[in-house]
Amino acid sequence: MAFSTSRSTALSGSSFFFLASAGIGLFVAAVSRSMLQVAQLAILIMMPLIFLSGAWTPIHAMHPWLQELSLLSPLRYYIEGSESIFFRGTAFEDLWEYFAGVVGLGGMLYFYGFQKIGKLF
Repeated sequence: MAFSTSRSTALSGSSFFFLASAGIGLFVAAVSRSMLQVAQLAILIMMPLIFLSGAWTPIHAMHPWLQELSLLSPLRYYIEGSESIFFRGTAFEDLWEYFAGVVGLGGMLYFYGFQKIGKLF
């Protein structure tokens, strides 16, 4: 059984999102002082990211300033990219803006987290 293009595109998009999620976790760990604060900050950060991602409410149905704010959610790019792969069969080359959004946001959070954690040691 050959490995189809849509599967490899979905796997690469998912791995980019997993790295971005780990970047969010590293960011939360870097700015927290205790485990309790990690749990509280994780909820404060993840819930708005989920609500702004378009998972529950379509982005086009949101208020215009919320649509702009949703650009900061890596989950938005992952959901839009996944929908394009699974429902439309979009090729990897046509999804570069979704992958760039996930990698860009995840990279910035990783960079900040590593800079902050590096100062602790």
